Amino acid sequence: MALEGTLVEDHNKDTLLYAGKVNLRITDWFFLKDKIELEYIGLDDASIYMHRVNKEWNYQFLIDYFSSPSTGEKKQRIDLDLKLVQFNNVHFLRKDEWRGEDLMFHVRSFGVDARNIDLDNRNIEIRSIRIEEPLFSIYNYPGNRPPRAKVLPGKEISGDTAITWNPAGWSMVVDQLVISDGILKSDNKQERQPHYYFDGSHILFGKINSTFKNLRLRADTISADARLATRERSGFEVKSLNAQFKWHPKSMSFANLDIITNKSRLRNSFKMSYDSFSDMSDFIEKVRLEGNFKDSHIESDDIAYFAPELEKWKKRVTVSGVVKGTISNLSARGMVINAGKNTVLNGDIKLTGLPEINETYIDFKTNDFRTNYTDAVAFIPEIRNLKTPRLDRITYLRFRGNFTGFINDFVTYGTIETNLGNIRTDVNM
Repeated sequence: MALEGTLVEDHNKDTLLYAGKVNLRITDWFFLKDKIELEYIGLDDASIYMHRVNKEWNYQFLIDYFSSPSTGEKKQRIDLDLKLVQFNNVHFLRKDEWRGEDLMFHVRSFGVDARNIDLDNRNIEIRSIRIEEPLFSIYNYPGNRPPRAKVLPGKEISGDTAITWNPAGWSMVVDQLVISDGILKSDNKQERQPHYYFDGSHILFGKINSTFKNLRLRADTISADARLATRERSGFEVKSLNAQFKWHPKSMSFANLDIITNKSRLRNSFKMSYDSFSDMSDFIEKVRLEGNFKDSHIESDDIAYFAPELEKWKKRVTVSGVVKGTISNLSARGMVINAGKNTVLNGDIKLTGLPEINETYIDFKTNDFRTNYTDAVAFIPEIRNLKTPRLDRITYLRFRGNFTGFINDFVTYGTIETNLGNIRTDVNM
């Protein structure tokens, strides 16, 4: 069955669906049978529009109709036995003025090769999905909904205020999902222009090329073996990412991680947690990080995309250890860091105040810290102010003890050993 120029309107005569062409493949002689099987859906040049300004969506009348009490007449049952789905040039917009959130999705080509779609048991099994040139956009702004009451600890949020991706309990398995040349946007309404560096209120990832294998949806968790490459508006680039990926409404994690960016490489595992995805607009304060790194290296130029104060630092750091906290309140345990040409650091550190490096309070307990005069001055230029004879003749410096304070005003407690002997044990800088 082929339908051309299909138009569905809501009660206000606004468009719900327009499709240049709809193709359906259904059971032969379906009007003589008790069950209709739908095997193929094709949709070309289509627009779908959902809208609400209060609690009721513009398609509510359709829900009311199909959920109305039975008239007693026998109805033919429609079963999905989908094998193929092919969408071309499809545009979807969900404008939610009640919550203050607009979702937009556009795709040039979307193809599905299905194994089993069971609507009764809410189970979907798919061999492959191919998506070409998708654009997904989220725009947040003040909505019409009154402020929500605070939820007491241990109480669940329900109804219209529920934060959930899968309230109906669908289960889905996709053997392989391939995305080509995608775009992901997330914006919050603001008067200012986007920052030139990474701006959590104006996120734009382009050139997204990825492959997800063993993709699964269980409850509110999406998991997959992921391969991905993309570039953010700021210039930050993920040249390749390989990981076992999990995405939940309140967290995003990467196990068996191997990620190569502009100049850095991180391995092992990484996780971001947040109360809602909109917390990305305040990435430094609200997004909680947890990383367990091995044999990784980070260039300060990459960090500068998120903390522009480090643009002129020009350092490469090799790191292993466990990092936890927000950017503004970050702690690291069991860290082994190689920086510069001759610097090795082993210990626990807590940083409060990043990304403003000169206003960051440092509490560092070192098991071992070895460097030389050249590296030490490169990291902390104020060392030149130490009135110690023959300081520039130090070929190695080894410290055991604590650092506390700010980078330009800190106190050390411990022992400093050099090739010229011990310099001092307590130093105020």
